[in-house]
Amino acid sequence: MTISGYLKQFSNFDKVFLIGPLYSKKQIFKEPVIYVDRGVNFRNKHKGLSVGDGDSSPVELDVKLPPKKDYSDLSYALNNLSDNFNKIFLFGFLGGRKDHEIINITEAYLFLRNKSQIQIYFDSDVLILSSGEHEIHHHGVFSILTFIENRISLTGHCKYQMDNRDLKPLSSHGLSNESKGLIQLTNSNPLIVFLNSSIL
Repeated sequence: MTISGYLKQFSNFDKVFLIGPLYSKKQIFKEPVIYVDRGVNFRNKHKGLSVGDGDSSPVELDVKLPPKKDYSDLSYALNNLSDNFNKIFLFGFLGGRKDHEIINITEAYLFLRNKSQIQIYFDSDVLILSSGEHEIHHHGVFSILTFIENRISLTGHCKYQMDNRDLKPLSSHGLSNESKGLIQLTNSNPLIVFLNSSIL
């Protein structure tokens, strides 16, 4: 079985779940769901597909990757997703080692470079948007960050708005905005949105 072979049966779906090694809840996910390496610990009744090199998995995986490779298990899973999924939910990829956490976020960012109208959710803390027009419901503080030049429009129920302005790569320009409901974002390149639950 391959990731593409597994996902063929879900060609009419627009959401997919990826479960990583740091997932700690007991929620059962509806298919399609891909368990990445030790994320297979949270598999329910053999549903979904498991993938990884097995370096942290206690059981045999459906798709076994070589242990010596120049890409992560998450990168492999993302780059083998079908194009019909415009909402990708990742649980269990934040926390733990900081290098892993940051690289998981940057891999998702890289995956979206040539995509449009796709949203990747890391738990409820981080949202990565491909280029396009997006709506986000959020109550609390949020920050936006880009790794490359990005033309941004930010409107709706937020304190600081932007009207077709450039957001500089890795700058603090998008730090600590506040939202009280629906906001609209239009971005020319992938954008990271850090979501905080309360307004400080």
